[in-house]
Amino acid sequence: MPYEPGTDFVILPQAPIGACIGGDCGAPVRSSVPLLQPRSTAARAAYGGAIFGVVSAGLVLGGAIGIAAADHRESERVTRTLWLGTMALSPPIVALTAYLARRQRSGVKGVKSGRRLGWIAYSAAVPNGVLQVYNAFHDESVPVGLTVSGGIFGALCLLPLALDALVSSHGAPTTTPRVRLEPRFSGVGGRF
Repeated sequence: MPYEPGTDFVILPQAPIGACIGGDCGAPVRSSVPLLQPRSTAARAAYGGAIFGVVSAGLVLGGAIGIAAADHRESERVTRTLWLGTMALSPPIVALTAYLARRQRSGVKGVKSGRRLGWIAYSAAVPNGVLQVYNAFHDESVPVGLTVSGGIFGALCLLPLALDALVSSHGAPTTTPRVRLEPRFSGVGGRF
């Protein structure tokens, strides 16, 4: 459908000759259906944060399962440290993007219970990861259950926060407000 810059409506193509069912067939038909308007920067950031959260949840859970399955003592310090870094830094980034979208407009609430669940799981995931890194640096064996539970807590932290970011991105304003100028003559209000 053609789009005219500066308009909020779509110009539908003209009907073919002989296909008119009343009305003026030569004029373009204007629809009052609004276009998908450009989203604000905060809404785009929250949507990106939601995608980042889902991808990070997969990386955290997959990384935990991979570390537990590999049991490679020589690289365990590096892999667990990178895994902990991903698990510790991703949730605040996702939550920040959702917060920025909610802050832009007062009516956007997001998913409050998702934020609560995410931060509770975060408070369990980070100490779990720190304990694993501590054990790896002191050459102690880390139980498989501890590693997998850390991945589950990490994913359980990131997915609700990503859902909150997604809901917040769709509730954020879509465009900047437009300004309409109405000229006034000699104190009498009116439009021409």
